[in-house]
Amino acid sequence: MPVCNPRCCRLNTWVFRPLDMVLGAILRSAHHPLLVLALSFRMSGIWRKVLAFFILLSDASLYLHDCDQRSAPTLAKYAQCSGLIGSDFVTIKLLLLTSDPLYSIYRTGEDLRPHVLPLLQRLEWGANLAWNLRGIGLNTQTEYIPYTKYPSQRLPFVLSQIRRLLLHLLRLILVWVPVLQFKLHKTTFLNEPPPPSVLSLALGRFLFAAVILTTCYALIDIAYTVAAIAAVGSGYSKPTVWPPCFGSWSDATTVRRAWG
Repeated sequence: MPVCNPRCCRLNTWVFRPLDMVLGAILRSAHHPLLVLALSFRMSGIWRKVLAFFILLSDASLYLHDCDQRSAPTLAKYAQCSGLIGSDFVTIKLLLLTSDPLYSIYRTGEDLRPHVLPLLQRLEWGANLAWNLRGIGLNTQTEYIPYTKYPSQRLPFVLSQIRRLLLHLLRLILVWVPVLQFKLHKTTFLNEPPPPSVLSLALGRFLFAAVILTTCYALIDIAYTVAAIAAVGSGYSKPTVWPPCFGSWSDATTVRRAWG
């Protein structure tokens, strides 16, 4: 086995590895700001497509980099890469498949179109478009939005969201305490060695998959609820533009009703 030169090892530890981490962090945090800039600035369709391909190329390099990290946990690599792929779909939709979002996408009920707004207001509109995947309040709003059961006044809305947030946190505690107590997370393909029997392996994977789905459901709604509390509590937006993140399970009878 070749022995690493001490000088090369120190150079890799103190120079190349920190640079790799810093560059990866910059590229990960630059996706949505670049997307917002591409949506907000007045530019020709060619330059918007060039910027879109640059964003997709940087995401592809991050995807290859994360998959090559053998020391990183499998679940962490899966989460990072799936997040990049989801962001890429948004970029393709807004920058490549939409003719000119600055002219074709606008807020309903407003006379001014985004292309005539000042730069700061266009940036705010671009950020709203980049993160508002359901198009709430825009002319591209999806058809099947969950019915808003929340109060229309600010303080009752914030209190109801805080109660919803606490219920999600309690749900996560109740789900993960048995998992950690009975070590169900060690029965998945992410850990070695596997359980002694096939039945225990299958049952452990089934239960842990249900835990992961419940956790993802809760974490997504927690992030949405925290944003709703901050936006409505500060007076930035109204409760009507924050419908429930997820609808009722009884409404998800078709793909269209589930996804909008």
